[in-house]
Amino acid sequence: MIFYKFKPVEQLAHLLDIVVNERLYCEHYEALNDPFEGQFARMVGQGAARPQIGTARELDRNLPTRICSLTDRFDDVRMWSLYAGRFAGVAIALELDPQRLPLYPVRYTRRLPAIDVAAGGGAALRALTTKTSHWAYENEWRLLSQERHIPVPGAVLQVILGMRMPTEIMQIIARVARPHTRVHMARLDPAGTCIVRGQALEAGLVERIVT
Repeated sequence: MIFYKFKPVEQLAHLLDIVVNERLYCEHYEALNDPFEGQFARMVGQGAARPQIGTARELDRNLPTRICSLTDRFDDVRMWSLYAGRFAGVAIALELDPQRLPLYPVRYTRRLPAIDVAAGGGAALRALTTKTSHWAYENEWRLLSQERHIPVPGAVLQVILGMRMPTEIMQIIARVARPHTRVHMARLDPAGTCIVRGQALEAGLVERIVT
């Protein structure tokens, strides 16, 4: 299955770490950009949700609490604007197997998930893989880990460069990308009001394409 990781040029070290070293960085869930990350409304049995708010960590202290956020689409303008430095960054395409990696689709709901704290199995995972519907446009998948980095050798298939990326950064990425990784320009699709994948670039052609 193909997933995408957006990165701005301001995080160039992380960007190149994915492209060159083929590994993904996992951030602790409490450091992510959603202030409600990992929170849930407490329930007891089948009763109504109580006003108290709990966190995923208290449900299962052995649960992996580091997350690498991915998405299954690259064409949404909002994703490029928010997570790829307003079109100056990249979307990195990775081929990953959810059957072999702890990859989970995010479920979106209007409110925080109501969870029975005595229910046990799966409750903590549900808290970490449920977000409010404000974030539904992200189509997020989450890679969970206890480690900061997860190696994904051979997984980086493409690097899609934003239209506003500085030429010198384009050249660096085109030169350091591994042989199995294709580098493409992103381009606007006015008909679909979305982003599409443009032509593949070679290192020596970057200057010619952007000028």
